[in-house]
Amino acid sequence: MLRIAIWCVAAVMIVLGLITLPLPIPTGVPLLAGGTMLILANSRAATRWLRQRRRSNGHINGAFAWIEARAPGRLGRIIRRSRPRIDVSGAPQDVRKPAATSGASPEH
Repeated sequence: MLRIAIWCVAAVMIVLGLITLPLPIPTGVPLLAGGTMLILANSRAATRWLRQRRRSNGHINGAFAWIEARAPGRLGRIIRRSRPRIDVSGAPQDVRKPAATSGASPEH
């Protein structure tokens, strides 16, 4: 029940943020950010989705890295959870694992 209430509050914040974004009063961006943080804090699927976007788009990853460095405590931890995972070689790691091969070549 609490999870549904949090999602509803986050959705209302995002909608209000989108509505007030073009207004001269700077309420749109904080509302969008707050709604996004609520969703990321309560949804693993949303965190995975953002991680994939960050992995595929350097500009998005750079913007979130900039925010991570300046965000206080819990907010920074929420954003850091969406960092693209990096393997030992330093290359971004794909979440999906390759299909296992049986070693036998198919005969035609």
